[in-house]
Amino acid sequence: EALQTQIKLAKKAQKSAAKADVGAAFERLKSGLAEGGAGGGGIQSVVLDYPELPGEALRDLGDRAKSLGGDVAVALFGRADDKVPFIVVCGAGAIERGLKAGDVAKAVSTVLGGGGGGRPDRAQGQGLKSATVPQALEAAEAAFAAALG
Repeated sequence: EALQTQIKLAKKAQKSAAKADVGAAFERLKSGLAEGGAGGGGIQSVVLDYPELPGEALRDLGDRAKSLGGDVAVALFGRADDKVPFIVVCGAGAIERGLKAGDVAKAVSTVLGGGGGGRPDRAQGQGLKSATVPQALEAAEAAFAAALG
């Protein structure tokens, strides 16, 4: 019974720490957009790697990124054991310019060796080769640049 209580408390502490990490990660995301992640036509884009964030925290961060409005395009990468969860969020303005989150996710997943896909506004996946994260970041940036100019 004492062990069960310890496990419960440890899980609660871990969840609380993950929420704090997401808050800090969101601030980094906002400053990345503000500092020059400007795409064409007023669309702000950013590609960020968060090795400290697991998949669930990354999805929460993606939800927060979506709240920034329709003129954003964001690709986020995390880690879960040896895997690389990722999420791509495209606002309405980015979609109008031809950028689709599902297409970016497919491009990234071919580099990471996993799967990925989704809708034009939101896509996610998980890669199997964490050593190829730098190339995956470049692939996401290239996809953003191709669509946003």
